[in-house]
Amino acid sequence: MSFSAPIFLFLFLPLTLAGYFVSASRFKVPFLLAASLFFYIWSEGERSIILVLLVIGNYLLAEAIRQHRDSSTGNRYLALAVIFNIGILAGFKYGDVVKHLLLPNVHPSAQLGQVLPLGLSFLVFQALAYLIDISQGVTEPERSLTRFALFMTMFPKITAGPIIRYGEVADDLASPRPDLTRFTEGVKRFIIGLGKKVLVADTLAQVSDQVFSIPGQELTSCIAWLGIVCYTLQIYFDFSGYSDMAIGLGRIFGFRFAENFNYPYVARSLREFWQRWHISLSSWLRDYLFTPLNYALVTDGIRRRLERGQKPMLIIATLSSFLTFTVCGIWHGTGWHNLVWGGLHGLLLGFEGLWWGKVLKKLWSPLQHCYLIAILILTWVVFRAPSLQTALYYLQALAGFPPGTGLNYNVFMYLNKTLLATLCFGMVAVTPITPTISAYLVRSRFSFLATASEFACLCGIMAGSIITVSTTTFMPFIYRQF
Repeated sequence: MSFSAPIFLFLFLPLTLAGYFVSASRFKVPFLLAASLFFYIWSEGERSIILVLLVIGNYLLAEAIRQHRDSSTGNRYLALAVIFNIGILAGFKYGDVVKHLLLPNVHPSAQLGQVLPLGLSFLVFQALAYLIDISQGVTEPERSLTRFALFMTMFPKITAGPIIRYGEVADDLASPRPDLTRFTEGVKRFIIGLGKKVLVADTLAQVSDQVFSIPGQELTSCIAWLGIVCYTLQIYFDFSGYSDMAIGLGRIFGFRFAENFNYPYVARSLREFWQRWHISLSSWLRDYLFTPLNYALVTDGIRRRLERGQKPMLIIATLSSFLTFTVCGIWHGTGWHNLVWGGLHGLLLGFEGLWWGKVLKKLWSPLQHCYLIAILILTWVVFRAPSLQTALYYLQALAGFPPGTGLNYNVFMYLNKTLLATLCFGMVAVTPITPTISAYLVRSRFSFLATASEFACLCGIMAGSIITVSTTTFMPFIYRQF
């Protein structure tokens, strides 16, 4: 069940909202937990036992870590918690790979982990952050199993994040405070996210999916550029649209989730991009992987040099960036192209931390932006292509040396007025132009015009989205598979 599915929009959400708001304050958390579990069971069926195992296991491990965090026993419990969570994730995500290595003649349909349980990667990362924070004394464990289960399973964010930290929602879990302001903000945010997904991302997906299914040897330059531009916009509107819906639903129910996107395509370096893209994941990688890894790689000799004020050995940070984003690539999938995508981002981030970042800052601002877009387009090809071989054909076509002749596939097979209008809108909407204009109008004597325009736009987006989901084939979120 997805946020853009008719059964969610027209049945599950209205009933859940009605039940939640008529419930007494002390029953709101149990009711929302029951609704979240129903949402998960509806989507996953018998595999929901994995969710129950994660909730109960991490609840018990959190208390064990708290009781022993000042001793080596606490570290052992933390290690056990890491093995427990990563083991479950790896078993589903990489079971196919391991079984294929051990039993290469087994038919793929008999292998493990064909479909990842809903939101498993995000649940594991959220649990690990929670347990590590407890071991470091940053937070105390949630004593109520009901509230902890809701923290883990809350349906607005369970499919694809954002990865919330316990401290961000602890007060809301103890006493949810839905009010008219949060409800209004949440509805507005949900409608915007729904429009991003249904009206923009899904329209672009119809073309990008077709283009990336073309055999690599048949690609032409025009088709390749059309496909990657569509995908570059699609993945942003799809994922940021989901995040908007999750954040909006959270506010409707009285919870504030952290922002997950901040116009990443206006960044002027890859480092800035990752400060704006999937913020909850990039901050998780920074706090729980990059920083500890960076510290672990610094030897005692290097540490003494740093204490004497000598220049840091930035090569350590470069290596840490590479390893961190290699893990990020593996987290996104088991293919070699996922590994290469993560490694490329890690290397480029490392270079920006060494010398390239200083050179980049001296360039004309539009050139910095062009550098970022070029890097993103090239690496999105590697990320989206089904294999490295296909990615190489695709990059060859983008470079102006297409392997295809255009006889079987040509760009006019995919161009139409709807696509062109969506592309134009998308290129504008990835920038903060619209909110800037709106904010200016609000501060001016034409504030009534901004309010009326916003209301009209929201009504139009909602109407268009409802018509679309009612008349077209359902398309799941991209990040559902991760």
